[in-house]
Amino acid sequence: MIMKILYLISTVNSEKEGIGGHYYSLLTTAEALTGIHNVRIIHIGHSKSIALKDTALKVDEINSPSFIVYNLYKDLISNIKENKPDVIHSFDIPSHFFARIISEAYKIPNILTKCGGENPKIYFPFAHNLILFSKENETYFANAHKFRKTEIHLIPNRVNKIKVDNERISELKKIVDFTKYEYIILRITRIGIYYKSVNIQLVRFFKELRKRDINCCLLFIGTIEDIDIKDSLLKEAEHIYVINEQKFTTNAKALIDIADIVHGTGRSFMEASSLSKILLVPTANLKYPVLFKKENCMDILSQNIKMPVNLYKYIMKLCKKSTY
Repeated sequence: MIMKILYLISTVNSEKEGIGGHYYSLLTTAEALTGIHNVRIIHIGHSKSIALKDTALKVDEINSPSFIVYNLYKDLISNIKENKPDVIHSFDIPSHFFARIISEAYKIPNILTKCGGENPKIYFPFAHNLILFSKENETYFANAHKFRKTEIHLIPNRVNKIKVDNERISELKKIVDFTKYEYIILRITRIGIYYKSVNIQLVRFFKELRKRDINCCLLFIGTIEDIDIKDSLLKEAEHIYVINEQKFTTNAKALIDIADIVHGTGRSFMEASSLSKILLVPTANLKYPVLFKKENCMDILSQNIKMPVNLYKYIMKLCKKSTY
């Protein structure tokens, strides 16, 4: 049976540009189903999404510079009436707010995907159908009284085959002289308060590598949400670079091949692993990130990348011996 699937995603914060891992998770999911079902995406936000602008999928933009809920809802209802979806699938909490109202009013089933991350600390909206990417999240929601009637599905995140963008990589090499380094450590991330502690942990580890005569540099690629945090990262040590131009931050996964070592969470972790990179993952309670190895892979994958094992000495050994 061919279904009409409507995907909803939103950008609420005016400082954001409709870009991030959950946008690419949506695209991967929608692209996988587009040959089987009728797929359409609606982006709700203050302006158009950068991540969705070049996709071949059908994308409707419903924009309100001030994010006026009534105006967005009115335009969304018009779209629903015109396209008559069989199911609404949301990829963030604000879009799920609209989906729940529409689902009740027009009796359209709705699904919410939580794109990884930590377990909720305070509030998470109810959903009749919930898709999760990690075993840790599945365990949490399966044991939460509020979600006892929820259909919970664990579907680990997926990435499509990455097409390396050698042209943009060459442009990056014109901005930074990477030839003077033996190793390039890469992190694709938003530069803001949400990932501040994770980024600081990586910088701390990078400084330790430099102190131990590992000739490496640290490259951040991502949109800047807080200029003070960006400046503080650059002040932490020499040989740190922050690239935030849109031509690099859009579809940044195509630039991963520039790196020898990738520090990743969520999609960036999976994308780097598909290119056989050395992988670092952040830890919740340690001084340094850890190295992803076959000995700890199941623990990392099931716990949203929070490992109690410090392997920074091992990666120094890898670097010194160049045994990639």
